[in-house]
Amino acid sequence: MRRLWLVAALAAALHRPAIADERGSGAAALARARDHLAAVELDLARTALDEALRAGDSGPAELAEIYLLSGRVAAALGRPDEASEHFRRLLAIDPDAALPAGLAPKIVEPFEAARRSRGRLRVRAELRASRDPSLVVTVESDPLAMVAGARASMSGEQTVVVTGARRMILRLPPGSDDARIALAIVDRHGNRLAEARFAGGRGEGDSRVTATVSRPLDSAPVAQPSPRAAPLYARWYLWAGASGALLAGAVYFGVQANRTADRLDEWQGESGTHDASAALDLDARGRRQTILADVGFAAAAVTAGVAGWLLWRF
Repeated sequence: MRRLWLVAALAAALHRPAIADERGSGAAALARARDHLAAVELDLARTALDEALRAGDSGPAELAEIYLLSGRVAAALGRPDEASEHFRRLLAIDPDAALPAGLAPKIVEPFEAARRSRGRLRVRAELRASRDPSLVVTVESDPLAMVAGARASMSGEQTVVVTGARRMILRLPPGSDDARIALAIVDRHGNRLAEARFAGGRGEGDSRVTATVSRPLDSAPVAQPSPRAAPLYARWYLWAGASGALLAGAVYFGVQANRTADRLDEWQGESGTHDASAALDLDARGRRQTILADVGFAAAAVTAGVAGWLLWRF
């Protein structure tokens, strides 16, 4: 039950800025804190800074100032560890922050100790545009565990909120990927630690956020497979060449068979001139030549048919 209560409280804090912005409670408290600090009213300044932080309506610049002033106040009150913690949070969201010149060493020393920690907030936000668009937020570095969730507003009309610390997915309404989207990475009070904007198919984040837009999956071109080359045995011109060679061979053996037959007729007209065994050999040669010619013509016809089919098929 306690866990459910904490989740509900955090969700309420994430939604709070929309109401708090109208009152300007965080800005008013921060202004009072400046005045109290200038008047060296340290306890009052500390209270006002705590109020500004809990108001949950501050952006990255205002939040950085809250931590800067909170660190100065804590150091001036003799609380160096608390001051260093505030300064570390300041430098996590604004690594280039610096103290005003001329401050006392008891303020400068906690600040320099915080600078040596080098912990920086880094976030990656990807808008996945598709029929069901979504924002995928990945916290790449958050050494002080400041991130408590994310909030996305579409054209100032709809808001999507999600809690989380490392990876968050904000499911957006269909078609909202074409609208202007403001993304805020928020702390447990709802203050904006980092911000990004998406519009016109492009994303732009502040110094803490890398914003990108992925290509719609349903409109990505489908790569067409390159046509495969026909195997050697399926190339029509090879079969056509074989058919021509077989035809030439068949013609050759056909001509030789005719010549052998003519020669055998001549021998028969010259009865008694040639040996009978030689005539039998000549007759056998003529038969072989005839068979080779017939086989060649048949094979040439078959290979020509295969070549024609392959040419038509491919």
